[in-house]
Amino acid sequence: MIKINLLAAEMIKKEERYELVIVAYALLAAAIVLAVFDYTLKVSSFKKLEDRVSQSQRELSKYESILKQVESLQATTKVLETKKNVIGTLMQGRLTYVYFMEDILETLPYNLWFKSVNTQLGTDGMMKVNLDASSSDNYAIADFVSSLSSNNSYADVDLGPITTSMSARSSVSSFRVSFNYKKHNL
Repeated sequence: MIKINLLAAEMIKKEERYELVIVAYALLAAAIVLAVFDYTLKVSSFKKLEDRVSQSQRELSKYESILKQVESLQATTKVLETKKNVIGTLMQGRLTYVYFMEDILETLPYNLWFKSVNTQLGTDGMMKVNLDASSSDNYAIADFVSSLSSNNSYADVDLGPITTSMSARSSVSSFRVSFNYKKHNL
């Protein structure tokens, strides 16, 4: 079989170019459709993300207000715990001074008197006492120190220097004694 082509070569080339242009336009249209589809997906994804971000920001602002309330409550709790601890410490040591005065008066000789009593209550219930006193004689001082030393409620009894002043009628001895006091049967 013989094939005869009656069309001119330029026409054939023109038709081939026309087919190539159609294919190129079809590819371009397909690329545009894909680009529009991709753009639409990205825009919808972007809007979803914006919605999630705005929702997260609303939740964050809600949680920030809750966090401020919690911090306020924690500060209030800390203040109340401090007050409770102070009250507990006061309640624990409230009778210590009463017992101390009763015990110290039991050991006090009749011819000895206090000039000053300084106390400092520790957290363990131990009271540090510095006592300035005067006496009409040294025997009363010795009785007082030995009474303190023999009592289990007193520890670390330390007698300071004794100074004696003479007057026309009598002599007075002044001294300082330091000790720790803890009532053992509280």
